[in-house]
Amino acid sequence: MYLPNRKRILFVPFAKLTFIYLIFHTPLLGQFPSKPITVIVPFAAGGGSDVFVRIFQNAIRQNNLCPQPIVIKNIAGAGGTIGSRTA
Repeated sequence: MYLPNRKRILFVPFAKLTFIYLIFHTPLLGQFPSKPITVIVPFAAGGGSDVFVRIFQNAIRQNNLCPQPIVIKNIAGAGGTIGSRTA
């Protein structure tokens, strides 16, 4: 890939800094999240959205993809508007 000299002067240092940042800050990402994850479903319990989120939650728990518990909160009303605004 050929870059004109001016673009190369900007691109190469930026790429190096990004690479260094990712190397040294990736171990810190392992500490996130530190609190339970709350998923707000803006519809009543037992609906299609609720079932999908609970299947998703179960898959995450069984495969140990997240160390924190996932809490599902159903906030129904006004066609999903109340739950959407809560988030």
